[in-house]
Amino acid sequence: MRLSNVATFRLSKVMLDHTINSKRTIMRILKEVCVLQANRACILIKDLFDNMHNHIQNILKIIKSTNEKITRYIIRMFLISQQKTNKLKIYKWNNQILHILWTSYKKVFMKDNILRQYFITFFFITN
Repeated sequence: MRLSNVATFRLSKVMLDHTINSKRTIMRILKEVCVLQANRACILIKDLFDNMHNHIQNILKIIKSTNEKITRYIIRMFLISQQKTNKLKIYKWNNQILHILWTSYKKVFMKDNILRQYFITFFFITN
């Protein structure tokens, strides 16, 4: 539950408003948020699971569902500021945000000595 708490990102309509910020600025904000999320996950995983080897599949399912929830939240916040948005644009943003999230997890988990040994095969299989 703590991992999927999107309120801690403190994202606002202003931050994701394309009329105020450029796409580059919005992407920088999203990358920072995604790294923050991956760091939170790293800390929680190490605190919650003593025997991580037995729980890798469950951890990945939780991360996947949390990533989807975060992506929906960001898109909803992003779309509030836009009047006209087609499905193709939503799909494109969805894929970009999910890619940024998974890349952030890979970066953070590979830097951590404990999590690297459990998740290295997953991250290199999915590349």
